[in-house]
Amino acid sequence: MRFSSFHNIKHTLAHWVIFGLSAVFTIILVSLVYATASWGSLPTVQSGSGLTATAWNDLIAHVNQSVKQASQVITVSGSNVGIGTINPGATLEVNGTIKSPKWNLIQVANTQPGPMPVTSSNFNTNWGTLRIFIAGSGWASAPGAIGMIVKLDGNIIGYSKGYTNEVSSHKAFVPNELIVNNITAGSHSIILESWNGTNSDANDPFTITITELPY
Repeated sequence: MRFSSFHNIKHTLAHWVIFGLSAVFTIILVSLVYATASWGSLPTVQSGSGLTATAWNDLIAHVNQSVKQASQVITVSGSNVGIGTINPGATLEVNGTIKSPKWNLIQVANTQPGPMPVTSSNFNTNWGTLRIFIAGSGWASAPGAIGMIVKLDGNIIGYSKGYTNEVSSHKAFVPNELIVNNITAGSHSIILESWNGTNSDANDPFTITITELPY
């Protein structure tokens, strides 16, 4: 029984040694591949010349650099997560650009002259939340409220209004930013229409800017 137990222990230790060596080899191999991709190439040694100290030191430098770069991809520090930084100072800190099909900034009308109705160029969305900024101007034939109706794909989503005390005097409407959620992906357009009998002509500019956010 003693011999059998000793044999089992040796057998188990042998398995652990093999596992450990395999893990070390895998880490070195991955580091070398990452270093090669990051630095372009690893130092070479001529056949039969042996591994020189310079070649060995260069190899270690490549591995260290690859480990350093790999650690900067995603870092967790307490409750903070960093991408491209090893010292995140916020819940999520990104050192670089962020790309998403739902992150767009589009200007579909840039000081486009009236009169109303003013129709934007078509624009595409990707299921994101829209922030629609609108601005324009107009005039009235009598003192009172003036403004415009904002329609998205034919449906009213908001207004931009103002007031004039002067007759036939062009006045800017108060700029407005409208939030639109759950809009389907695809092509859309915006129409600005006269509100409350407001008049407009080629002297009145209209602007529509859309920001799409990924939430």
